[in-house]
This record gives sequence, structure tokens and C-alpha cells, in this order.
Amino acid sequence: MKIKAIINTNSKKGCEKQLSNIIQNEFALHDISIEFTKFPKHATEISRIASDSNVDLIIAVGGDGTVNEIVNGITGSNTALGIIPTGTANDLATLHRIPTDINAACKLIKQRHTKEIDIINVNGWNYITGGGIGLPTEVARISEVIKSNKIYGNLLKQTLGSKVYILAMIVALIKLNSFLNYVEIYNNEKVIRIKTLFMVINNQSFVGKFYHLCPKARNNDGVIDICLLEYSPNIWKMLRVLFKTLSGTHINSPLVQSWKVKNITVKTKVELPYLGDGEIGRCSSTFNISVKPRAIKLITPVNGLMNKQTRRID
Repeated sequence: MKIKAIINTNSKKGCEKQLSNIIQNEFALHDISIEFTKFPKHATEISRIASDSNVDLIIAVGGDGTVNEIVNGITGSNTALGIIPTGTANDLATLHRIPTDINAACKLIKQRHTKEIDIINVNGWNYITGGGIGLPTEVARISEVIKSNKIYGNLLKQTLGSKVYILAMIVALIKLNSFLNYVEIYNNEKVIRIKTLFMVINNQSFVGKFYHLCPKARNNDGVIDICLLEYSPNIWKMLRVLFKTLSGTHINSPLVQSWKVKNITVKTKVELPYLGDGEIGRCSSTFNISVKPRAIKLITPVNGLMNKQTRRID
């Protein structure tokens, strides 16, 4: 089996050589090469070249952002994706019970059981877990500021782990008016005009490990899940709904709308950044969003959260 491992040098700072040695030893019986990312979107470039060179498997060594870059390099190809999760949230790996222990993750990858899962495309950019506009984007932006701070960033990352996103949400809510948006949503012949705190378009039930924004979402059902929270002048009412996103019970609130679609167009009055897989994409005032069914072959445990149909890559 021909393998390319791509290591995000920011996920486990200072451990790149150790990671490389472990992976090299674990896959010593295979044709494996290892590359380190050097700049943003480098993993997309590496994975696209590898896929075009008939590499059977690409291993993402990093978090959801690394996975996102590789997804954009191999979507629709025959190259499978394996994950060694070394990021903060690791949402995709968590969903599929992929272990964070490096050796255990390697052993899982060597079992070579794959599941085909959907991809969400927005204006030509693909993501695989969840995304949207409004509060989640602001939370992601603030969390990156927190984690990159030279004085307390590393300390908070080590102390809080993925709970840094909860801290980021608290900070975001303090500056609430900065990301409230009027949106127009076009779905078939239906048009919704609404002021929202957030609108998420997800491929799985949770993001940021804790926020179950689309509890009914499945990433192999050929549709995407929409959830939006309408703005209310009653701040405490909105806060109660937000608290319920931790359990997924927010969808019962009259302020929340949720539904499933294959494609949708969202327009905003001003250009906004769009979040996908924890990464903030390019700004736009028009977002054309659609699903790409079963576009990625992901290596997962045989008894993962999705259906039990698996196949082995040769």
C-alpha cells in the first residue's frame, strides 16, 4: 500500500520528529513517505499531488483544520483518508471513535476499513464536519487568538483543551452585536428573511466537541443539516437557548429553525467570513452550499458510529 503522511507542524509543536519516527516505524512494511506542512493550505497541495500520483492512503496528522486541507485535495478521488488526531477539538475523529493515542491510531489505520462519507461544499470550498456564519465563526476566531497568544496561549491550551471553545463563546457573547446578521435563505422556491445569532450548516451532530448544534445530522445520508437561532431582544432567552446547545435540546425552542436540504443559498447584507471544520474561509455575501454524497473514503473502526458497511482498501 502506497501511503503519504502529512504532519501539521502546529498541532504538536516540538514533537514533529517524534511523530514522524513513530509513524515510520508503524508503517515500515508499506511504501510510506512523510511531509510536514510549511504554510497554510500546504496540506491541500501535498495531498492533491499525492492523489494524482495514485497514493492509496493519506494520513492526516493534526486536527480538523489539517483534515479540511486534505479533504480539499482528495475529494472525489479513490485515495482514502486516515487520521492521527493531534488537534484541539478533533471533531471528525471523535465522532468516529478514532483514538488520540498515536500508536493506537496507526493500528486502526492498518486495519484499512473505510466508510464513505459526505462533504459539504460552499462556494467551491469543501468541509466535512460543521460550519456556518455568526456566533460559531466568532468563537473560532477568538479561540485562535487565545491559543496563539505568546503569554498565556499554551497554558490555556494545556489547561482547558477543547474547553477553550467555551471560554471563546463567553467572550464572543460579550460583544454580541458585532456578529448579528440579517440573512436571506433560498431553498427551492422558499425564501426566509431573518436576523440570526447564528446559522450553521452541518454534516455531523456536534462541533467544538461540546456544541450539539444539529443533533440529527448524519454524514452519510446525502443531505446537510441546517440550524439557525433567531435573534431576540430578550438576551436571557437567547442565552438559555445557547446553553441548551450543549445537549442538543435547543432545537425545541421557538427561536430555532432546523431542517435538512441537499442545497441552499444564503445571502447577507455585508460580506461575512464562513466557518468550516474550525477554519475561517473567505468572506462573501452569497454562499452557495450543497452536499457531495459519499465523496471521501474515511478509515474508521469497524464498529464506528455510522452504518456497519465497510470495505478494505488494497
